[in-house]
Amino acid sequence: MVHDLRFSSDGCFLIMTSETGTGHVFKLDLGGKKSGFFSRIGEIVSTVYEYERSFASFNLKYEGAHACCALSEDNSRIFVASALGYMHTFVLEPEGGECRMESEVVLLQEDIDPQ
Repeated sequence: MVHDLRFSSDGCFLIMTSETGTGHVFKLDLGGKKSGFFSRIGEIVSTVYEYERSFASFNLKYEGAHACCALSEDNSRIFVASALGYMHTFVLEPEGGECRMESEVVLLQEDIDPQ
């Protein structure tokens, strides 16, 4: 099950987190078309589904916990905040592939049930 979907601020990437503790980054190439978001959403979703694999991926240390994600303004970092109280930062390399965890910060000091 998908927990979170986010577009990059420039519309070039779609990032997602799932209940399996994995995240994926899809590179969106709409042939240089620049129009409003709602007129492009059908093309964006179709483009993502055409990919057999994601452009990049990252792994969290847990499964099942809800996690929200975002990309930095320059698309070089992925930020993931989880319901377990962690904030992770991953490096998104220009060539894609497996993202390296750059940092992990504990936001909450008590155990929280991921359900």
